[in-house]
Amino acid sequence: MRHNRKKGYWRLFRVGAVTFLLGFSIVSFVNTSLEGRLVRSRAEGNSDPVYGNVYWTVDYETGNLSQWNAINTGGSWGNSSIRVVTNPVRQGKYAAKFTLTGGNGAPVRAETEATQAQTGGYEGQNWYYSWSMYAPSKPNTRTGWADWNLVTQWMDLFYQCSPPLQIDIMPLKNGLRYTLNSRLFDNQHGCASLGPSQDWDLGPVVYDQWTDFTVHVKWSADPAVGFVQIWMNGVNVFPFTNMRTLDTSGGVYMQQDIYRPGATSGSNILYFDYLRRHDAYNPSAGSTPTPLPRPSITPTHTFTPTPILTQTPSLIPSTRGKPIPSPKAGSFTGGGTVTATTIQITDNKRFNPLLFAIFPALLLGIIGLTVYLFFREKLLSRNSRKKDPLSY
Repeated sequence: MRHNRKKGYWRLFRVGAVTFLLGFSIVSFVNTSLEGRLVRSRAEGNSDPVYGNVYWTVDYETGNLSQWNAINTGGSWGNSSIRVVTNPVRQGKYAAKFTLTGGNGAPVRAETEATQAQTGGYEGQNWYYSWSMYAPSKPNTRTGWADWNLVTQWMDLFYQCSPPLQIDIMPLKNGLRYTLNSRLFDNQHGCASLGPSQDWDLGPVVYDQWTDFTVHVKWSADPAVGFVQIWMNGVNVFPFTNMRTLDTSGGVYMQQDIYRPGATSGSNILYFDYLRRHDAYNPSAGSTPTPLPRPSITPTHTFTPTPILTQTPSLIPSTRGKPIPSPKAGSFTGGGTVTATTIQITDNKRFNPLLFAIFPALLLGIIGLTVYLFFREKLLSRNSRKKDPLSY
């Protein structure tokens, strides 16, 4: 009988061990599968750009336009307005709505204005500028657009001539397009030309959706030192190109606006959100930027100057900015390249709630099965003794 009891215990141990190993294998498989899926999803989620340190921000989350240095609307600026709205927004709760309404046919603008210090627009400085813009189909398709419609500019400090660098909306043969425009004039000598005026096609204006812009500029009056790069929605639409980015005024300040030749009727509306000046930009490592065609366009316009205040240079991050720590941010290096760092996910030892839900259940099941088999063995042994009393 003692031999049978030992045999029963050994059988019980084997059943418990097999059950435990089976449960552990199932949990390990589930955990590995979920962890792999988590790693893949996080790797796929690295498409958000990394902006490095942010030195100046206009996100309208103050609920007003106070993040700008000046607002130019109405009166001598024409029939125009800028107001903070809650829909549509690119991020947060607020964005800005810029509206122009046709009148007597004179140029009209709705314009926000930064200082030179906010812009970082000094000789030799190297910055990225990112923002989002939304062009609604109504009323823009009904009103149409002028031959030029300035939406972002870096204006010279003497504000006597056209800005040295600007982005426009222009109706071209291949449709309504965003364009980069270079206008170089001698602000100290009657706006004498300093070089050819050039326009480059950046891509189509897509209505009723946000378009994200990032413009990389090194400010310099030396065409061998200054350069420009541009991304739209993370795609490099204007590759690294050396050019003169400052005229003779010694610096620039940034403006965002709708500025166009006047219309006699109808309205144009644009929304702006989340402007930043920052020191790095890493688009998705998985994307392959493809430059779009950049046909040269004959320049057809000049601009009316706007006043500017005197600013003091500063490289210290603005208290209005929201620094974004980014230890894996890429950096700009010489030779016309941008080094983008791929964020690798190597930590697989993460808390898995499903594991800690399944494992106790399996463990309780194993304990319950073991207890059941133990008492079943005792019951069989007792019945066996009753049937065969001589086995004692």
